[in-house]
Amino acid sequence: MNQELLLRNEYLTAENRILRGQIKGRLLLSEGEKATLAEIAHRLGRMVLEDVAATAKPETILGWYRKLTRVVAD
Repeated sequence: MNQELLLRNEYLTAENRILRGQIKGRLLLSEGEKATLAEIAHRLGRMVLEDVAATAKPETILGWYRKLTRVVAD
């Protein structure tokens, strides 16, 4: 893998965790924001998501994806 890409991801992950630590309570995400995270999370897979998810628990984010795909299928 490209070393710069790995470093960028490491930086963004650390920055995200720091900023998330400064926010009290739950984040309120729009349905569009949830859909964006859910689509990317689905491509990453549960194992990677366990390491990088900071906005919500991996189960929650993957639940958003299941809900999204049910809505599209209906």
